[in-house]
Amino acid sequence: MEKRFGWTGKILRINLTNEKISEIETDQYKDKYIGGRGIASRLYWENISSGTSALDPGNHLFFMTGPLAGTKAPASSRWIVLGKSPLVYPEKYAFGNLGGWFGAALKWVAYEKVSQEKTTLH
Repeated sequence: MEKRFGWTGKILRINLTNEKISEIETDQYKDKYIGGRGIASRLYWENISSGTSALDPGNHLFFMTGPLAGTKAPASSRWIVLGKSPLVYPEKYAFGNLGGWFGAALKWVAYEKVSQEKTTLH
């Protein structure tokens, strides 16, 4: 088993329009992009076209942690929200860096340890 050094290996992707859940493997990103912001930024540029409006159903909103989130390292429970913002003109890439317990809780979900059975929203 490959050492992940704090990464969980999978991102949970939830489509609220059609209520489908899928996974994105992080192994291709973790060595090239720094932290949750780096991976989320890369996924943003891969998935959001310039013509997508901030309030368009095709827009994505990323909630990401870094590899140290949920550990005892000082100030490690940081997390970000990233997407195309309607609060700037013209609408463009924006992110917020937050702290508190939510980042650790998000990391402790340990998604790759969840049963490999397919899951659906109810």
